[in-house]
Amino acid sequence: LVFNKWNHLVFTYDSLHIALYINGKFEAESQKNFETTFLETDSVVVGNTASKKNDRCSRGVIDDIHFYHRVLSDIEIKALYNADNPNKIKLIMNAVLKYSLILALIVFLSIILVWRRRKSLSQEKNKFELNNKIYEMEIRTLKAQMNPHFIFNSLNSIQQFIMLNENEKAQTYLSKFSKLIRRLLESNTNECITVTDEIQILKGYIEIEALRFDDAFTYSIEIDGKINQAIVMIPHLMIQPFIENSIWHGLLPKKGNKELSIKLSYISEESLSCVIEDNGVGREASKLKEDTFKKKSLALSYVKQRLELMSKILNVKCGVEVIDKINSEGKSSGTKIVVIIPIVNKKIC
Repeated sequence: LVFNKWNHLVFTYDSLHIALYINGKFEAESQKNFETTFLETDSVVVGNTASKKNDRCSRGVIDDIHFYHRVLSDIEIKALYNADNPNKIKLIMNAVLKYSLILALIVFLSIILVWRRRKSLSQEKNKFELNNKIYEMEIRTLKAQMNPHFIFNSLNSIQQFIMLNENEKAQTYLSKFSKLIRRLLESNTNECITVTDEIQILKGYIEIEALRFDDAFTYSIEIDGKINQAIVMIPHLMIQPFIENSIWHGLLPKKGNKELSIKLSYISEESLSCVIEDNGVGREASKLKEDTFKKKSLALSYVKQRLELMSKILNVKCGVEVIDKINSEGKSSGTKIVVIIPIVNKKIC
């Protein structure tokens, strides 16, 4: 016999022999040689006697018992084995009920787990959206702080021309400044701007600074051909503070030829690289710390904070790197600033 497998057993006996059939097949026969007698009460006991062995071996493992008052032939025993199980439907229903309960339990537990997971995801989503709103508010605040900074510097230049009675320069400067302010006001409605519009604003600013300092420096702007300037959008006013820093703290203190170059390169669908390079006086070796760089312009600090916040919101690596250029003689030959700017879509803007 095989554990956990049903078998069809038949015992037959008369006064001379006792025989055993398993699954309709004759297995063995033994001589009996005595006449069978039956008790008046409980003539047959199955599965529960004074014997612990019988109790242990047969309890719960006997399905149906049929008694025949005659010895069955081999053909009849075979027919019994091949006959349909009268309890087949009941067995099927019991199995269906058992597995249905198990399935229902699994479904119930799954629903509980899914519900808890969704609740957890909902809480995380709400937390993420709340953080993003906080970040966006901080970005708007930083941007709002940058605009007065830029306008204040420009108005100072106009005031300087007027004080020096250079009315013609003041008029030219004021004309360029008004055009630039108009572009700034038009772009201020959004948090991001196309590369084309940003470059126009940068050119307007550089022209104003060049006019202010009597064309003391030259500049060039190079844009990677992979960048679709009319479509690609970047955060507003991310580059101007670094250009301002290069002009004021790098080029103006220098004597001789002064050059400023701006190069915008494509990195990936998520970010661009802007390199602002000058051949100015550079930073002294003792002032290589980041804090010194921040103190030079408040706007630079604002840009860095905006980049950090956008890095968290967009999950894009962006930031600023300042490199001191050294010539063959070991002396400073200017400064190189690399700004990694995220590409943003209109929905965020």
